[in-house]
Amino acid sequence: MRKGFSRQLIAILTISWIDGVLSLRRAPLWVVSYLLMPLALLFFFSIYGNPIMMKISIIGGIIMIAMSNGISILGDAAFYRIYVKYQDLLIATPLRPISYILGLSLSMLVFASPGLMLFLVLAWLLSMMTPSFTLILAICLIMVWASSSFMGFIVSTLFNRLRHVWPVASILSLVLAILPPVYYPATILPQGYQWIGALAPTGAAAMILHQVSGLIELETSAIMTSIASLIGYMTLFVLLLIFRARWREG
Repeated sequence: MRKGFSRQLIAILTISWIDGVLSLRRAPLWVVSYLLMPLALLFFFSIYGNPIMMKISIIGGIIMIAMSNGISILGDAAFYRIYVKYQDLLIATPLRPISYILGLSLSMLVFASPGLMLFLVLAWLLSMMTPSFTLILAICLIMVWASSSFMGFIVSTLFNRLRHVWPVASILSLVLAILPPVYYPATILPQGYQWIGALAPTGAAAMILHQVSGLIELETSAIMTSIASLIGYMTLFVLLLIFRARWREG
């Protein structure tokens, strides 16, 4: 059992190295492309907002980077499955399906790392990185990254034509980053309805971080819904990966 686990771990790290580190070396401009929107929003809020909105935009940038890079697994997974049949080649080996998806997910985290480091430094410069905030931020980041990666892979299995995949990734990224209260406080929602902002995993993570950082004061129902939302989405996508995701071309 230990030997089998070691093999799976090596496979996960190998896939993440090939699809993440090596790809990033060949195309570093990808980092610039996903940083443009978070940096533009940060610039906008820095000029026209107040210190609280600036901190909210930093939290939003961290979540947006983790989520958008996780969602981008959609394109890689579909390309490997539809075009080069790389997925079928790997699944025909002793590699377990969950190891394949974890390897691809880690490769997306590699791409996200430079942007995350930049925004974490900005958060530190603004004295946001308290022990409690840092701990909750790490938990939220892991859950947002994992949920968005798993969701991206599941969505990729629904398409048989590669040209239909790329627009979906962009649409999902924008919808999950802009509509939920990621770049705005959930307190602007009507009283008693703040919990609606937590119906998306990105909104749930942002609301928790806004609360922990002391930027806003949420209703108890909103906090509980945010926690339940993150855990619920994580559980849902893991179960869908195990029982419903299509691993091979039919």
